[in-house]
Amino acid sequence: LERRRSCGVGEGERVCVKMTQDVVEKKWKFRSAGLDIEVVARHTKTDGKIELVFTRTSKAVQNDAEQLVLHWGGSTGGMDYVRPHVEMLPEGTKYRDGKQSVRTDFVKKHKISAAKEKVNGVQSPDLVHASSKGSSGVAVAGGEEVCLTFREEVAPETILFLVYIDKRFGCKEQWFKPVDGATSFVMPIGDAVSQEERARRVEVVRKKKEAEEKARLEKERKEAEEKAERERKVAEAKAKRKERRESCEQFVAKYEKSADMEVPEKLVYEYENGDVIAFAVRPSGLSDEEKCTKPADAFVVTNMAVAGAPLRLHWGLKVDGRRGWVEPAKECWPEKTETRDGKAVQSEFKEVKDGVLVVHVKNIPSNVSGFLAVLHIPPHTWMNKPGGGDMFLTLRDVVSLPGLGKDVSAKAAQLAEDLVEKEMEYGSWTLMHRYGHGQHVMNSICGDDTDCWSTLYVWMRYSQLRVLDWQRNYNTQPRQLSAAQMGFVTNLAQKFKEKGKQRWNIRMTMSCVGRGGGGDLGQRIRDDILVILRHNRGWGHGSMMEQWHQKLHNNTTPDDVVICNALLAFWHSHGNRDEYWRVLYDNGVTRERLPPP
Repeated sequence: LERRRSCGVGEGERVCVKMTQDVVEKKWKFRSAGLDIEVVARHTKTDGKIELVFTRTSKAVQNDAEQLVLHWGGSTGGMDYVRPHVEMLPEGTKYRDGKQSVRTDFVKKHKISAAKEKVNGVQSPDLVHASSKGSSGVAVAGGEEVCLTFREEVAPETILFLVYIDKRFGCKEQWFKPVDGATSFVMPIGDAVSQEERARRVEVVRKKKEAEEKARLEKERKEAEEKAERERKVAEAKAKRKERRESCEQFVAKYEKSADMEVPEKLVYEYENGDVIAFAVRPSGLSDEEKCTKPADAFVVTNMAVAGAPLRLHWGLKVDGRRGWVEPAKECWPEKTETRDGKAVQSEFKEVKDGVLVVHVKNIPSNVSGFLAVLHIPPHTWMNKPGGGDMFLTLRDVVSLPGLGKDVSAKAAQLAEDLVEKEMEYGSWTLMHRYGHGQHVMNSICGDDTDCWSTLYVWMRYSQLRVLDWQRNYNTQPRQLSAAQMGFVTNLAQKFKEKGKQRWNIRMTMSCVGRGGGGDLGQRIRDDILVILRHNRGWGHGSMMEQWHQKLHNNTTPDDVVICNALLAFWHSHGNRDEYWRVLYDNGVTRERLPPP
């Protein structure tokens, strides 16, 4: 006889161990909130069977008809349930969909054929213990059990279980858990298996590890072979890349040297595994007016070699008066072209020479000013131009805007046209959008073009002078504006370091934009107003402070700094409204500029 306390979280008290020549028997007791469960584990050496018997040794908790249920499963040693082997399931117990645990009803030790009787106004169970009846013949709780019998080969290391009263026979569902806070009761049964079974399990684990190690080594060998093959192909591709690049240049030179054709724009992109040349071609001898009204043909030439699916060009057109990509008309489509998402199409490259792939787009409508494209390798590989963004090819010249002379670069003229379109035609436009687009202009368009940097400065100077709208049909929160502003000026600071020749333009541009702020800096003023409102209940709905709070929430602009200073002047003058309006007018904020409440 051995007595000891619980040796682990959720583990019951093992009260005795009995051993005979053929049978080893162990007992545990588990207690929780008025419920006592005794578990007996018997291992028979002759047939290798293990029997687990869960028995209730306490009285009823809710009423004598309550149905006790065992919620149980196996475990490899932790507190996570593992679905038990099918051989362990008692009759009537089934797996639950998506669950690792199973549930088994406790039943009486002996069945009697007595008819169902009413207990406390409900029907009693069919199975009752004969000795549990009182003088009135009514069944009482106690002695119910669950019996699990299985071979030691399928025995887990641990049994995890809980017990609960089911919502039957007028009872409320009630769960019984370990008093030490564990998620489940723990009953280790791994030591109940024989030495032979333990040796077999060790051997199974050893063979499994050997198989896993063999599979790992084989996988590493294959990966090494595949890597070597890829490196060999890359080396071959690099060796041939220069030759293929020359072939692509020769294809372009055919149009550049032609007496009947001219190439107004040529873009070269160097990818890791190949080169792409995008260029426009139009007849030579066109007048200035025709160059502004007749789009050129677009060519995309590459020497890029990809394995598997063929390389495709995902492309669309830039149409006057419309934003973003526009799907081209079918008259423009090259061979083997298919529509994609209503905004673009995809065309397969045509091999015109060994290693030279071409897509030629022609018959482009007169209202098209540009050609946009990215590369696509089906099904999921997309390749933007190096550095990010779309390839953009200008297909016709832009009529100079008033004030732009002929000495302005074509790129700057196109940029000015694009900015005018956004400022004049976009229905929703704010400082936040302006700063965001400014970052795109810096990173993708300006480069070392002085005229483009000058255009960026003029744009921001007009914004500073409020010649351009600060807020149009869009709700901007303070944190959004401050973050966009900080991103823009941080990008300007980086370009100041990189573009030595453009520093004077960049410095003037930065003088037109505040420093912005990240995190909660832009949100703090609005949050502080909420604190003021909370401590001054008189400033409720409809008050000036509440209106300003709503303006900050939906219509944030730099004017709010002036409004804040005007409010401070109003309070310092003991409520003099003339002082409030004086500060506003002195800083250029009039009644007309303030949005309606």
